[in-house]
Amino acid sequence: MTTSVSTIDAKEMLSELVNRVSHHKERVVLTRRGKEIAALISMEDLQLLISYQQKIDLEAAREALKEARDQGTISFNDLKQTTTQTPYVVKIAPRAEREFRALPDKDQKNIIKLIEALGINPRPPGANKIEGLTGLYCEETNSYRLIYKVEEQELLLLFMR
Repeated sequence: MTTSVSTIDAKEMLSELVNRVSHHKERVVLTRRGKEIAALISMEDLQLLISYQQKIDLEAAREALKEARDQGTISFNDLKQTTTQTPYVVKIAPRAEREFRALPDKDQKNIIKLIEALGINPRPPGANKIEGLTGLYCEETNSYRLIYKVEEQELLLLFMR
């Protein structure tokens, strides 16, 4: 069962809503000025969402890896047109390059900073390992999720969402 509650009402009845979600598996949609903005769901539902998201990422990663093998990759330094050295060689799959080039300049700069950090430490705290393919990780920023594969001293950026 799904219930809609305004954020003003939810503030007053948060404890009750949490109990309904956790004990009765109810889903609560929070609204502000009549617009749906967030949801309260059970941990079971959250785990299902995460599992589903990882399955989608795994399938897309396999497709991006196949495209990278077929078409080759470019180096990160070629993409950003500078020569910062990192312990890991960072390569960009064709799909990730297309997605990167389609981003606004501000977002490109943020992604470059994140990729440089991953080139130093590709398994930072908070990076999520994606099950189903060895060395496959997801790193989330404010607006994007980067899916990448780590092998020995190489990091291959597969795609962004």
